Parts: sequence; C-alpha cells; structure tokens
Amino acid sequence: MAGNHELTDPEEIKFLYEIAVSTDNQDKITCENPASKNGQVADLLMMQADTLNPALAARWRRRAGATPTIAAMAALHGHAEMTAEAKANLRSCDEDFVLDDLAAQKAYEAEQLAAMDRQVEAIQRDREGDARYEARLKREAAAAAAHEEQVQQSHETQRRIEAIQAQHARTY
Repeated sequence: MAGNHELTDPEEIKFLYEIAVSTDNQDKITCENPASKNGQVADLLMMQADTLNPALAARWRRRAGATPTIAAMAALHGHAEMTAEAKANLRSCDEDFVLDDLAAQKAYEAEQLAAMDRQVEAIQRDREGDARYEARLKREAAAAAAHEEQVQQSHETQRRIEAIQAQHARTY
C-alpha cells in the first residue's frame, strides 16, 4: 500500500468520496483510511461508513490496527458467551463477522416475512373458506400470467418496430 494508510482500491476511494460528499467534507479530507485518523471529521466519516457499509468500516478499522478483544475472540470461537459487548466489538473490526451477521439478519428477516405470509394466508382462508380462497388465487395467477403475456407481446412489438425503423434508415 502506498503510504501507511492511503486508500488505493477504486471502490473504497469511491465510497470514501461519497460519504465525504454526504457530510460536505470532500475538500477537507485526504485519500487516507479515515479509521487511521483522529478528530471530528474522521469520526463523522466512520459513523457514515458504519451506517452505509459496516463491513468496509470494519475492514478500515482492522487496517488501522484495531483488533478484537480477547473476550470477543473467545466468544467467536465458542469458548465464551457471545455478549452484546463481544458482538459490538467484532462488528467494529472483523469484516467477516459483519458479513456473516448481515447474512444471518437477512435470513432471519426472510424467515419472519415467510411466517407472516403464512399467517395472512391462514387468516384469509378462515375468512373466505378454502374453496373461495383457492379460486381467488387462481384468478390472481391468471391475471398475472395475462399481464406477463401482454408485456412480452409489447416487447416483441417494440423489437419489430425498431427492426423496421433500422431497415428504413439503411434504405434511405
């Protein structure tokens, strides 16, 4: 890495620029890892990074020398309880932990949404009766299929129009 904390990855530079612009600091900061800096601007940039891309924020902290506490590492390896403090410590400087935690959150949210969908379905079945509910689902599926067919036909028509226009442009 050129310089001790200089950012060279184009995606990281782009992200730092975007958060610098969002905090109106683009003309005040250098192209350095904000986790390696002290002060209000660096703190503000890292707060934005934590919000928008917590995995990258953890990577920057790790590059700046931050390491997890022994309690956090013990919890990560199953030798101690994963407390809120240990989890926060790992989220602050362990990019892999952040990515795994985000994936687990996403899976949990998907599971919750699926459970809610099942509850809604059960309520609708109770209210409408199974036969009416199934009939409504078939009508909705048929309407969605008809709409999809119309969209496909529209796209095909548009392709034909464009082909005719291109052919006209070549002949004139």
